[in-house]
Amino acid sequence: MAYGIMLADQVAGMLTLVRDEARKSLMEERASLIDQVMLAGEQLEFPAITTETFDLAPTVFCWSEFCGSASVEQLRLAHEAVHFKVQAKNGRLRLAQQP
Repeated sequence: MAYGIMLADQVAGMLTLVRDEARKSLMEERASLIDQVMLAGEQLEFPAITTETFDLAPTVFCWSEFCGSASVEQLRLAHEAVHFKVQAKNGRLRLAQQP
């Protein structure tokens, strides 16, 4: 009986550790996505972005508020959207530089 209790305690401890690591990883991903989205927004001068999930108005305040309250999934979508906008901007700049 004591062995069963010890084993249950070990399993519970391991599950707690796994859960805490998952939360930490998710928080780190969220922080990284916020940094990347805001830096890209700054580079693009905070344009409007519209997706099926959210509408982001073209001001730094709206972007900041969005990043503060968005889910990780929404931040992933925003990251993807700004990535495409940065690529498009860079492509236009390259075309403008060609003779």
